[in-house]
Amino acid sequence: MKSSEFCKIMNLMQQNDPLDWTQKLILLTEMESHDSEKLCGACNGSGEGMYDGTVCSTCKGKGVEQ
Repeated sequence: MKSSEFCKIMNLMQQNDPLDWTQKLILLTEMESHDSEKLCGACNGSGEGMYDGTVCSTCKGKGVEQ
């Protein structure tokens, strides 16, 4: 899953909509299983580094394994 898609999913999960958390997690799991790219394990796909204003040193801020 591309980091932009992951961000869209996370925004969906934070919205107050009729889907409950279980349905949202199922949706997220299904989208992850159909995608060929794997999230970076160091930053969990966020692309963020350990400190404010930095990017992940493993994926260089992309959020996916390289």
